[in-house]
Amino acid sequence: MAESPKAVAFAILAGLLAVLAPPPLSAQADPPAVLSQPVVDKFIRDLPSLLEDFEALGRDFDAEVTEAQDDPSSFGPAALAGLLGAVGADAGVRETLSRHGWDDGFWEVYYVIFSGVYVATMEQAMALYPELGAAFAGTLDPFRATIHRDDRALVLRNLERLAAAFDLAGE
Repeated sequence: MAESPKAVAFAILAGLLAVLAPPPLSAQADPPAVLSQPVVDKFIRDLPSLLEDFEALGRDFDAEVTEAQDDPSSFGPAALAGLLGAVGADAGVRETLSRHGWDDGFWEVYYVIFSGVYVATMEQAMALYPELGAAFAGTLDPFRATIHRDDRALVLRNLERLAAAFDLAGE
C-alpha cells in the first residue's frame, strides 16, 4: 500500500530537521524563521486541547515527548523530529489538527517552540545550578542550531506563557 502524501511530507520534514542538527553552530547558516506572535498565540491557545484530543485518539503525545527526554545523551533534534514525524503521520492526528485550524506546518511550529522552551529552561537551570552545565551544555547546541534567532527571541518573550501551556497540556 502506498504512503499518503502527508506521511511522505512528514518523513521529509523529519529528515530535514535531522540534517539541520549535526553541523556545529559556527558552520551552519541561520535556519529559516518559523514563528510570528499570532502563531505563538494560537499555539498557546490550542496546545492543551490538541494534546487532550490526541490522547483521546490513543496518542499520549506529551508522555511520548517526556519519555524521549529520559536519556539526555540520545535526546536531540533528530529524535524529536522523528517522534513528531511518527505522530504527525497518524490520520486521526492530522484530522484533529485540521479541526483546530492547523495544517501540517503545526509540527514545524511545535518543534521550534518546544526546542526553544527546552533550551531556555535548561539554560535557566544551568544558571541556577552551575554544576549541571557540564552534563547538559553540549546537548543544547544542536537544538540552538536549528532555531532561527528571531524565533528564539520570540520564544523567550513568551516563555512564561509557553511553559504554562505545556504545563496545562501535561495535566
